[in-house]
Amino acid sequence: MNQKQRRPVMLDSDTLSTLKDIASKYGMTLSSYLRALFSGVIDVESKGFFAPAIIRRTIVLNRLTKLGFSLVPRQVLDSCTGINEEELVQLGRNLGSTLRFVGVEFTDLLDLVTENMQNVLREDNKVLLLPSNNRTDNMLRKLIKGIAEGYNLNTREEGDAMVIELQSNT
Repeated sequence: MNQKQRRPVMLDSDTLSTLKDIASKYGMTLSSYLRALFSGVIDVESKGFFAPAIIRRTIVLNRLTKLGFSLVPRQVLDSCTGINEEELVQLGRNLGSTLRFVGVEFTDLLDLVTENMQNVLREDNKVLLLPSNNRTDNMLRKLIKGIAEGYNLNTREEGDAMVIELQSNT
């Protein structure tokens, strides 16, 4: 019989207690919960993703969904006409302040929104959004500007580029 060897995992008592409570909430033992958790982590990592980033992204997507947002193909955004830039900025401000209130990190949201955008440069303490020939990217720049302002971050125009100054607690 080929039985797998078990190895001890060291956890501090607070973490252990929290994990036991979580497992209990789902009607699971700690061991079965950890096996399910590790199985999910291994699956995500085997597909080339960083599991902690996927968890943060899922939290952001969940919060956006609860606020009435949905994923739409970029082609749909490309075909939108008549959208006022100031309305996009104001929508972003409202969204940013709401997400800040519910504890979503700005940088996690930024990573999600800018994932398929071109001309986005991120450094330790700032984000540079360069102009684009793509109309959708330019619309998203206005939305991101408003989101940053909703998070009480400083934004400024430098030539055609927009700069968002990140704070250490975002």
